[in-house]
Amino acid sequence: MSRLFYAIAPTLFTEDGRLDAGAVAANVERAVSGGVSRFLLTGAYGEFQSLTDAERVRVVAAVRELAPRIEIMAGAVHPSTQATLLLAKRLFAAGADEVMVGPPSMAEVTDTDVLRHFQFLAARAEGSLAVYNNPIFGHDLEPGLVGRLAELGSYTSIKQGTPSMGYLLVSISAARSGSGSLRVLAASDLSALVSLAAGVDGLTSTNYWAFPEAITSMAAHAATSNHAQANAIHRALTPYFDSVRALGQPRAIKAAMTLRSYAGTSMVRLPYEPLSEVETRHLKEVVAGVDETLAGLGHLGSQTS
Repeated sequence: MSRLFYAIAPTLFTEDGRLDAGAVAANVERAVSGGVSRFLLTGAYGEFQSLTDAERVRVVAAVRELAPRIEIMAGAVHPSTQATLLLAKRLFAAGADEVMVGPPSMAEVTDTDVLRHFQFLAARAEGSLAVYNNPIFGHDLEPGLVGRLAELGSYTSIKQGTPSMGYLLVSISAARSGSGSLRVLAASDLSALVSLAAGVDGLTSTNYWAFPEAITSMAAHAATSNHAQANAIHRALTPYFDSVRALGQPRAIKAAMTLRSYAGTSMVRLPYEPLSEVETRHLKEVVAGVDETLAGLGHLGSQTS
């Protein structure tokens, strides 16, 4: 059984903090040559909170121009419902196939308010929408609400970031019930094995860029119930996953991408800061150790170097 796979692309900046949309596009093109066809741009690990709407649109347009045949999901998360709608329309015009929206943040809202927000977007966005469920926005969307969104028609996916296994399982059922249907995408590759075993339709991955062959192979084995091989790859990656949790994202993946000689720099925008020299040395040692372990399994983590 195949599952959908989205590589989450960090948004890249020059050393002085300017947007480097060309570097994002170049890295996407490199991933396409490795067999990836779906990408999530300007999401949470794309530092959407630090981007202007014009910058978000420029990233999508640059990637679409360089990779016309890929599937692009682009993030349009704003506190304002109206601002989300306006940005979604611009992202569709720039070449996004699907736009990811979340509940209104930084406001006290009820479940009724959240539903009204999603209904407004569904009626006016004029394109396929994905729901981003991330409790950091102040709401962990209840499975019943997920089912109602599926019935609206405009929503085609949900990027499910709930920490609750109960919510995950029930939301998968809710997303596929009734008159509509949502593709359920696991929000994190750190918990990929559990999510894939639970029956999600696909996986979104930031750490693909550090270990492309290993991450995609792990997901493929988990999707086909080859649990022994999937677990072996996950165990090999665990020292890296532990380091990522400690160092934080997106700063860690950008540093790893620099180690892998991707285009662009490891610069991040406030409130983040790049890894220190000590942190970078530590990450380099961890990556090298994981590469060695993966080589023993036949998955060369450094293949993209």
